[in-house]
Amino acid sequence: EDIVDTGHTAKFLVDFINQNYINPSVYMNAQYYLKDYYASCGFKEVGEPFDEAGIKHIKMVLKKHKNIFS
Repeated sequence: EDIVDTGHTAKFLVDFINQNYINPSVYMNAQYYLKDYYASCGFKEVGEPFDEAGIKHIKMVLKKHKNIFS
């Protein structure tokens, strides 16, 4: 069974962030090809794509306590 396809990985990611980070929002530089996956976890795109270490990225933010799995 592929854990990503079942949604368990996304739920774990959001739960981990909500339980372990005190900031109201979590930002990350996501590899661009994964932006849709992170969007399915509740992250929103911020700004325009950019190059980081020769790889296309996009800044994304997750507002804490907005758990899409509740």
